[in-house]
Amino acid sequence: MDDSQAALAAEFVQVCKTAGINLDFQPRTLPFVDKYLTASRPEAQQQVNAIAAYVGEVIRRETGGLWYEHEGNAALDCGEHQIDPLAFINLLIEVRAEVRKQKLWALSDQIRDKLKELGVTIEDSKDGTKWRWG
Repeated sequence: MDDSQAALAAEFVQVCKTAGINLDFQPRTLPFVDKYLTASRPEAQQQVNAIAAYVGEVIRRETGGLWYEHEGNAALDCGEHQIDPLAFINLLIEVRAEVRKQKLWALSDQIRDKLKELGVTIEDSKDGTKWRWG
């Protein structure tokens, strides 16, 4: 599984390169993923797996983790921790949406602020909540 995720991430790097975005599997490049995603919204769903593979590959290279399959999805085993980067962020967004429905504004703001510290920007609009790296 490591090879397939690494290949998918490498393919995403090449796609970004043709769009003028240089990725090199370093954590500092993760905000550039959002730049690509913003520019390609119509094709975004098709690219989500490749983006998640890139984010995961950055984490794997930093931690020495291994890819594995969990409930049909790619996930990372980083020793003590198993990580599905995209699912983790989406879960936090869902929890925050529920907190907002309950009008627990301080807790909602705290979740948003903590995600921001981790490099995830939350944007609320009348159409719902969206997130991006950076």
